[in-house]
Formats: sequence, structure tokens, C-alpha cells
Amino acid sequence: MVRRPDGIRRAPHRIHRRGATGRYPGWVSRSRPQRTCVGCRRTDDQDALRRYVRTEQGLVLDEDRRAPGRGAWVHPDPQCWAGALRGGFARSFRTPVRPEEVDRPPFG
Repeated sequence: MVRRPDGIRRAPHRIHRRGATGRYPGWVSRSRPQRTCVGCRRTDDQDALRRYVRTEQGLVLDEDRRAPGRGAWVHPDPQCWAGALRGGFARSFRTPVRPEEVDRPPFG
């Protein structure tokens, strides 16, 4: 304990060392990356959605989720797929998208 001139006792300041991530050791993030489906507009874990990117060949399923550029996320569900074709892809990519430009559905 450290005694201040006014008589109040205080514990000495502890020095915390942060790791390479900038967080205190022992802290574990329990959250997972969240993405919004362009078909139904619901958020879900990134692992539950499929990512599409725009390339010169059209919209292509990005299986590794690492392709550069803007991506659009869709649930592997026929109803979400229909919503994405109806306007979700166009809204996400900020350009009109024709159904024949899209590589393949994320299901089946």
C-alpha cells in the first residue's frame, strides 16, 4: 500500500502488458464475424452464408471468402437466393445484375 500525503491509502498501480493483438493476455473474443444476407436482410454468422464477388465473368461464388473486392453474402436457401436475384445483388454491388451473370446458386 502507498500512503498519500492526505492519509488515504492506495494500492500501487499495476502495469498491464498487452500482447501483439493489443489486448490484455487472457482476453478471448467470443463473438464471430456477422454478415447480412442480401436476400432476406438478416444477419448471421459468416460461416452460415456464402459469399459472391463480381468479376469479369459475372458474379462468382467465392468459396474461400478471400477474393478481393466487394462481396455479397447469401444464405444457402432458395428463398434468400430469389430475394438476392430480385434486387439484393444489385443493391449490394451498386449496379444492375442479370440472373444469367450469376455463377450458380449456393445450394444443391
